[in-house]
Amino acid sequence: MDGISAAASVVAIVDIASKVASQLKDYYEGVKNAQDDIKRLYGSIQSLQATLSRIYDILNKEQGVIKPELFTDPSGPLKQSEIELKKLVLNLGTPPDSHFLRKLESWKWPFKAGDIEKIVLQIEKHKSSLTTQLGVEALSISSQQYDISVDILKEIRNAQVENDRLRIIQWLSNSALDPSLEYQIARDKHEATTGSWLLANDDFGSWMGASNSLLWLYGNAGSGKSILCSTVINHIRNNHSNGPGVVIVYWYITFTNPEKQKVNNILRSLITDISSNRRDTPQLLLDTHRKYNFGNQQPDYEDLMDMLKAVVTNFKDIYVLLDALDE
Repeated sequence: MDGISAAASVVAIVDIASKVASQLKDYYEGVKNAQDDIKRLYGSIQSLQATLSRIYDILNKEQGVIKPELFTDPSGPLKQSEIELKKLVLNLGTPPDSHFLRKLESWKWPFKAGDIEKIVLQIEKHKSSLTTQLGVEALSISSQQYDISVDILKEIRNAQVENDRLRIIQWLSNSALDPSLEYQIARDKHEATTGSWLLANDDFGSWMGASNSLLWLYGNAGSGKSILCSTVINHIRNNHSNGPGVVIVYWYITFTNPEKQKVNNILRSLITDISSNRRDTPQLLLDTHRKYNFGNQQPDYEDLMDMLKAVVTNFKDIYVLLDALDE
């Protein structure tokens, strides 16, 4: 078995272990009289999963260091671990979709007294064989390091963080106008080489490469600046926005829609788009949301400016393009 196939087989088993861990979390919340068994089995599963992840890392870094037999021997620890995990997936089954249904249905722990002891012993045996065959004692990871209740709390906290982020984005975007319509209209008017002179310009290159830089492109109304703006947006998207920590936001000011001339609407749009690219929500945004009756009122200019300053932190590059700012 080649290195790629070996790594793929390990990933497949890790995925099964993740499935079991997820099932156990559901049981832990729904079956109170089996929590001790669930905690012990969960710790063993997570320990095995961590060991397999280490093996995957070794395969990626040191090709040929692990004997092929480890992956092909049906009686070997890897294949046996896979079999044990698949049995657990089947026995645990699919829990009801909600806490309410769990209370209504006869939702029982599918194992008898002593079953978990045997299963854990088998898993620990396979894990020990894996570390022994690899000759890497550092792979041995104690199941005591994993606590299902702690992991469930982490998931709840992470979900709360995500809910906070989405709530802030929804609050700001409710009254925010979408600038992509103007972008698409301008983009539809461009030709293959439209704006190539601008993209090749030294000043443009300096703006792209320098920190805290500003580039002002002047031209009379109707001279094609909006089309050039769309060209720059497209250029950055295609060449610079795929890396981590890179964000591009823009706004088109138009005379046909007075709402798109209001500074507060511009700020709301910029904050919303930048926040959508963050995994966290700065505390200042949460405090401001609370200040305005938890999103039932709209923030003023000063608070919007403070929010913008808060959300732009911890990014590698943020490109902000404003079309017709002086018109």
